[in-house]
Amino acid sequence: MGEYREKATEKIISTIQNVSLIGLKSETLQTEYIAGFPPYLRGYHAMGNLLQLPEYKSVCIWNKDLIFCKEKYSEILFHDVENLLNAENIAKRSIIITENSNLNQIIDNINQINYIYLLCNSEYLFLQSFFQQISKEILPKIRFVSFFDEKVFERMNEIRKMRSFWSEIMEKMKYSYKIPIASYVHTVTEQLYALAVQSDVLLYDVDNLCLNDELNGFLIENSLVSKTIDPFWK
Repeated sequence: MGEYREKATEKIISTIQNVSLIGLKSETLQTEYIAGFPPYLRGYHAMGNLLQLPEYKSVCIWNKDLIFCKEKYSEILFHDVENLLNAENIAKRSIIITENSNLNQIIDNINQINYIYLLCNSEYLFLQSFFQQISKEILPKIRFVSFFDEKVFERMNEIRKMRSFWSEIMEKMKYSYKIPIASYVHTVTEQLYALAVQSDVLLYDVDNLCLNDELNGFLIENSLVSKTIDPFWK
């Protein structure tokens, strides 16, 4: 029984090694093994959590009553560009933009902005128009973001659609830069779903003691969800 099993395994490995896969771009062709029963293969490069664990960032949503503390708040998220420009004693200011945002004013003051966050549930026409108006130099300052709530599966679907949308934009506009997708989470459960959908960045409120904790980071780094892929990845 053992001998037949060994021969079967050798045959499978030999077959897989001789498989020729076709990629979109010749410069990206490389075969990499990923998590799963060997010799399970998927594509040419590691992806999502297998490439690297998401970045964890404590942030704060701006409000007029906020008492600022440079040590406490690593990044402040604004909805209004005027509030962002008038705020004082803040090292990192980022803005969440919508269809009603003043894009020209944002671009004119891009040096004062840490990141521009685009909502994952934005209309595609707005997103297409946005990327047509900006230069490639601004791309590293852009992130997509989804605010998780009790409808976690809808949020996951938003992220998958946005990842697919950006793949199409990259191909159409000849971009090679992958815009990170951030998930703003409130609970451990939301955090796990955000990890399952391969979020690049996890945002949480600095006062959220459940997530802003070293033990939480340790558990996530060593959990199974951090060693898996999203089957709907594009």
